[in-house]
Amino acid sequence: MDTNEIPIISENSFFQFTFFVLAGLIFIGIQPILDKINSQSFLIFMLFLFLIMGLCLVYCSSTSLRQSDPKNCLEIAQHLNTGDYSDFKKENYLGWYPYQIYWITYLRPLVVVTNNIKFLYVLNLAYECIIFVTFYKITALFTSKNAILNNVSLLSMLFLPNLFNILFICGNIPGYMFFLLSVYFLIKVLQGEKRIFLMAVTLIMAYFIKIIT
Repeated sequence: MDTNEIPIISENSFFQFTFFVLAGLIFIGIQPILDKINSQSFLIFMLFLFLIMGLCLVYCSSTSLRQSDPKNCLEIAQHLNTGDYSDFKKENYLGWYPYQIYWITYLRPLVVVTNNIKFLYVLNLAYECIIFVTFYKITALFTSKNAILNNVSLLSMLFLPNLFNILFICGNIPGYMFFLLSVYFLIKVLQGEKRIFLMAVTLIMAYFIKIIT
C-alpha cells in the first residue's frame, strides 16, 4: 500500500512458487516421521523454539510506538492512574472510542508495575505460549494421534503472525487467549467436568478485552 492506500499488485516470482512447492512436499514427506514422535515431547520442543525466537524478537525490537491505538491506550492508562480523566472529553480519544475503556482498564495495573514496553512484549509472548498450548490441548480432547497433534504444534510454530503479534500491544492477543481458554473449558463442561466457573470467567474476559471487534 502507498500513502494513498492504493493497492500495489505485483506478480509472484518463480522462486516463491518453487519455495511453496518444496515446502508443501517437505510437509507431506515428514508426516510418517511426525507420527512416530511423542506428541508431548514435540510440543515442548516447538514451544522452546517459539520461546527462543520470541525472546530474540523482543530483544531486537524498538520500544518506540507510533501514535496509534496501542500508544494512545497506554498513555490513557497512565493518565487514569494519576487521576487525569481529561481523555474522556468528547474531543479526546475516549470520547471518540469509548469501547477502548475495557482494554485500558486491563492495562492500568500493568503500567503500575512498569512502563517498559519490552515488559509488555514479553507478556504478549507469554500469552502466545498459552495460546500455543491451548490449541494443542483442545486438539488432544478429540484425538490422541501423534501425527495430528504434532502437526498442530508444528503449524502453530510456523504461523508467523503468532510470532510478530508479540509486538502488537493491543487486546487481540490476550482476548484471543481468553477466548481459546473458554472454548477449552466449554468442551470440558460438555464432557461432564465442573469447569463452568472457569469457562464463564475466561469468556467474560475475552468479550470485554476484545469488545472493540
